[in-house]
Amino acid sequence: MSEEEIIAVLKCVKLPEDGLALNDATSALKKFLLGSALIHAKGNKAYTARLLKLKAETIIFRMRKLDLMEMFPSIPRGGGSHANK
Repeated sequence: MSEEEIIAVLKCVKLPEDGLALNDATSALKKFLLGSALIHAKGNKAYTARLLKLKAETIIFRMRKLDLMEMFPSIPRGGGSHANK
């Protein structure tokens, strides 16, 4: 992303008066971006990985971690190198 694009996104985000838990907000953002990429890729994890500049194995790991497996049931649920992380 360019600096201008980042600034445009940041202008859309308003920090609550009482603050927020950064870890929760980060997890929510990751879930939103991964879900959006999966929808764009029609559930194709290899294409999703390319969109997000990640390895396909990392996509599956993140899907498990962020509870997205139910939304995209066609993706295998088996082990994998990140299964226990």
